[in-house]
Amino acid sequence: MSSDYVKVFSGNSMEVQRISNELKYQGIKVLMKDESESARLAGFGSPSPGQQDLYVLREQADRATSVVRELSNR
Repeated sequence: MSSDYVKVFSGNSMEVQRISNELKYQGIKVLMKDESESARLAGFGSPSPGQQDLYVLREQADRATSVVRELSNR
């Protein structure tokens, strides 16, 4: 993962999709990473199935963190 991106959220696929949609709506570029799916495709097991991570550009991290915090409080 490029150092231009920082992780702003981890959660199940439904939470990640909801937050990702809102971040995109706010004009924030989002990358989703799913280690369990990558492991499955490679033929390996995963310790945390269904866990996904959201990454945003470093310069958008403060704004993204505010959006994540707001959505998490609902």
